Amino acid sequence: MNLKETDSKRNINRLLFAIGLLLFIYVVVRACILSITIDEAYSYLFFVQKGANHFDLASANNHLLNSFLVKYCVRIFGLSELSIRLPNVLAHILFLVYSAKLFNKFSSKTLTIFAFLIINLNPFVLDFFSLSRGYGLSLGLMMGSIYFGYRFIHQKRNYTFALISVLFGCVALFANFTLLIYFLSTTSIYLFINFLRWRDDKPKSILSLLTQTLIIASPLISMIFIGQRITNMNNAGALWWGGDSGFWQDTVFSLITLMTYGNPFMHFLRNGIQIGVALVLITSVVMIFIHLRKNKPSWKSFYLLFIATIILLCFLANFAQGLILGIVYLTERTAIFYYPLFIILMVFLFDLLIQRKKKLFTGIFIGFSMVFILNFILSINFHYVIQWKQQADVKDMLTYLAENNTDPIGEKTPKQVSVMLPRIPWIFDHDIRFYKLMNHWDWIKVQWTEDYENLETDYFFIEKIEMHNLKEHSIDYKIIKEYPTSEMLLVEVKKP
Repeated sequence: MNLKETDSKRNINRLLFAIGLLLFIYVVVRACILSITIDEAYSYLFFVQKGANHFDLASANNHLLNSFLVKYCVRIFGLSELSIRLPNVLAHILFLVYSAKLFNKFSSKTLTIFAFLIINLNPFVLDFFSLSRGYGLSLGLMMGSIYFGYRFIHQKRNYTFALISVLFGCVALFANFTLLIYFLSTTSIYLFINFLRWRDDKPKSILSLLTQTLIIASPLISMIFIGQRITNMNNAGALWWGGDSGFWQDTVFSLITLMTYGNPFMHFLRNGIQIGVALVLITSVVMIFIHLRKNKPSWKSFYLLFIATIILLCFLANFAQGLILGIVYLTERTAIFYYPLFIILMVFLFDLLIQRKKKLFTGIFIGFSMVFILNFILSINFHYVIQWKQQADVKDMLTYLAENNTDPIGEKTPKQVSVMLPRIPWIFDHDIRFYKLMNHWDWIKVQWTEDYENLETDYFFIEKIEMHNLKEHSIDYKIIKEYPTSEMLLVEVKKP
């Protein structure tokens, strides 16, 4: 590498670092200020604070690695939004670093920059690095696994990289059990590749093959624990989140819908995006066959085959789970790990296509990238996450009550306040309990009832569509705050 190429590489690295730093700051700020969601609050209250370990319909909410790390973060830093979200915030660093290291292997600077942008600028993926769930942790660890998978494919004689990749995948599995199919798929592929390489060795050593096989497969011992736990969860009915319409509708289309983040313009493009996904998958298969027919196919061709095989095996495994265990198709956030896999497949496909017609396919790839960038720009916010948008204003509502309910003489002794949530109260129950615990707001009394006749309450935190109930029951009220994002209202009950 000459001096000019070295300087160019350094400039690319600086640019990727700057982009990554800005994205990390965005994630940190959101982790500090976003209102706690029901899943975060439930996980903390039951699995971290109480240490609940029974199996019921909510057991899948316990992402083991996340619960374990949150426990110690709270011990060290105290209870706050950031402390319970810190493990996922730090996992974002893994995702940024390993995606940069992977895409830095391209000779095209344009491909490197835009590949890094499209895999990191997805607003739905970024949400989970700012939340206390296992999804962000699993994505960061999975990206490390994917990177070391590349090292194993590229550096043919070093099976140590396969072991590191499997270890990353194993730890990611403890963060999110839906990565079971990824973990088993990659481990199987590494064992098969290692066998093929051993077969070409001269002289062959059975002992060497057995040793390498046992080393690569050693993380599978975790299945003794994980397999039993998943079985118990399934028996308890905890694996209910998903769909039964089919892989494309439940997994692919649901992901596309959430990736567009509710943006009207992007929502309109969903059918076009589906066509693009199908074209990438079909073209990848064609390019794999074309390149494998060469006498000496490149490592990039093999890596494209590697990623395509993972996606195929994950689909087949999900289908088999449905037949054997009755588990529904992964959908929305449970299928989120397909996104980085698909983007990596697409990027390596374009790398091969650009070698054939550079200007044409570079232009197409930049066009695709601009759509991703536009979607991110339209989705930037510090107020809500798309899957829990209705809970975006719980923190603001409680803060208002805390700031405005003091004795007339100015003493900071708050009066008793009852918050009524007449419809689907469980959506807000755990969020409010979390903030009561964090801020010692024991004076807030929450009632769950649909009985409007004999109410004794100071406030309603109520959906706009429920306001007719107050009018029908002749309740005298005053609207204190409106929340357009969540379509909720804070209403004060006027006392006679």
